Amino acid sequence: MLQLIVLVLGLLLLFGYTHITTTGTTRLAYRTPFNGQAPHVNHLTIDPVDFDGVDWCDENGYLIPGTPLQADATPATGNGEDAAFIVPYPVKIATGNTTAILTAAADQQIGVATRGDLLQATIEANIGRVLTADELANIAATGRFVIL
Repeated sequence: MLQLIVLVLGLLLLFGYTHITTTGTTRLAYRTPFNGQAPHVNHLTIDPVDFDGVDWCDENGYLIPGTPLQADATPATGNGEDAAFIVPYPVKIATGNTTAILTAAADQQIGVATRGDLLQATIEANIGRVLTADELANIAATGRFVIL
């Protein structure tokens, strides 16, 4: 049985799944949003409450891979909010995504990518919806990221 579990986890990692979490019956698996490795990663301090009301934080409190961030570490979701950074892998920022939980969570340092080739279909699969025109424009605006 252990060999089967190791085999399944190995296959998931082989095909680019970066995170698997189980809460009750909910299972989430995310793929890396980059075509290859993120070539350059910096650290950025974020305030979890900035992710209240946006779908870039999942029900278990993880930032979803592909989350676009502005230079001030807030989500780049609206018109004209250039994406200076992209979250390359799932990052636990709180125990959930409700307003109370995100407000109570402390600021955290996270790793963010500063450039690279992004896979639009993978980001959309991770968040469970199509990226908006504003989000696509925000990601492309800085010239740091290429959307494939």
